[in-house]
Amino acid sequence: MRKILLSAAIAGLAVALFTSGIPSGTQDQPECTVTVRPGESIQAAIDRVPEGAVICLEEGTWEENIVIGKGLTLRGAGAEKSVIKGKEAGKPVIRIESEEEIEVVIAGLTAAEAKGGDGILVGGRACVTITGSNFVGNEYGIWLVGSAQATISGSNFEGNVGDGIKISGSPQATISSSNFEGNLWDGIRLGDSAQATIEGSKIINNEGYGVALWQQPCFDADWLFEGAVRGRSNEISGNKEADVCPSELSFLMTEEGGCYGPLCPAPLEEQPTKGSLEAPVTMVEFAEFYCPYCARYFWEIFPKIEEEYITQSLVKYQFLNLIVHGPVATLAAVAGECAHEQGRFWQFHDQLFEAIFPGRNLYQRRELDAEGLKGVAAQVGLDMERFSACIESYDADYSSCLASYNECTGAGGDLERCAEEFDRCLSSNSMFAKIVADREELDRLVAQLPPEEQAQAQRIGTPTFFINGHILIGAQPFERFRQMIERELARENEEVVEH
Repeated sequence: MRKILLSAAIAGLAVALFTSGIPSGTQDQPECTVTVRPGESIQAAIDRVPEGAVICLEEGTWEENIVIGKGLTLRGAGAEKSVIKGKEAGKPVIRIESEEEIEVVIAGLTAAEAKGGDGILVGGRACVTITGSNFVGNEYGIWLVGSAQATISGSNFEGNVGDGIKISGSPQATISSSNFEGNLWDGIRLGDSAQATIEGSKIINNEGYGVALWQQPCFDADWLFEGAVRGRSNEISGNKEADVCPSELSFLMTEEGGCYGPLCPAPLEEQPTKGSLEAPVTMVEFAEFYCPYCARYFWEIFPKIEEEYITQSLVKYQFLNLIVHGPVATLAAVAGECAHEQGRFWQFHDQLFEAIFPGRNLYQRRELDAEGLKGVAAQVGLDMERFSACIESYDADYSSCLASYNECTGAGGDLERCAEEFDRCLSSNSMFAKIVADREELDRLVAQLPPEEQAQAQRIGTPTFFINGHILIGAQPFERFRQMIERELARENEEVVEH
């Protein structure tokens, strides 16, 4: 299952060092479809070129407001060389918007002096990549609205009369290696359900906040931020109101980084957990409810681990989702998350395995729809009104996203693009987002494996376990689990003795 674009962008994002000039990244670029010279209309070129065209700007200055409603590349000769200034008051210098998904690249130019408008306004379902560009003297340097997606790197936001970047609605943005300085409001401001990753950027000497959320106590606002801010390794200093608001965003200035907001992956402590939180060994299981090996492990092996280690406060045990059996398994995982919201995950977990494999027959598997899962929920005493609303919300979102996917493929759309659209659509559901976050946690744990264990990660399936960060794949005999747990307990004891 794919991860959403924003989450994928977090991992492995390189942190660039700042020099006096940020490169525009114009090497190895496609040839120009058309070149626009000063005095010629950029909008006229946009209107006549086909989808996917590359419009190149020569060195010079233009004064016009342009609208982009199809996929293309607009490439300048360099941020200091190709300058577009706004002509009409209150309009953005560049407006990028489409109800259909389009991919637009903006590189190596300056959008300036928008006369009360924005440098770039991105809305609808547009996906925009912006590199090596300057945004100066606008209302907002960039304003992302609707369901837009943006990847912004190597760019400068200086002297805008509002924010350097404002993000409202439910856009997703990745901001890296960029400079925000001397803006009259905030360097970066987020509201509503916006999601952003901010890494390796310099956010200094803005008149408001460096990075802020549109909620109290930062602003006199009546609504709460419902998105997510992730990031690390930023230089944020000298901002007049405060460098970050709320103060929980201070992780943006650390190397370790972090995440803030309701759409962040749940910390492991918030995952379904058994045992003492202070146990010396943490054991994480990645599994799904339609996996027969997971069911066999649960019935035959887990009870021994629970008796010998979990109940003795020696192991903290956590369950995370790993989907391999498609939509029916995803629906069951969502149901588990709905049960977890009511604090009864483990009761639901146990009964769901019994319902899917009647009589504990691993060769006879029942597929449960939403009504079948409601029956399991009723058996374990869940608040049925809450549970039904939770699972029906996902079911409705899935049906809607699937209809869009079928429409996309039926119209001859690229299968990869249609699938990515489906994932982005479904990731707006908070329960599905938690399942995606579980997969991201698996990727993180794999990345931290010792070199000698990396090869095992090539054959991950269900169930997969991490015992104090060491991997074990499959429903292995109990003795194999005991060996690994005892080894970790011995290590913990040695560390205690040394101290």
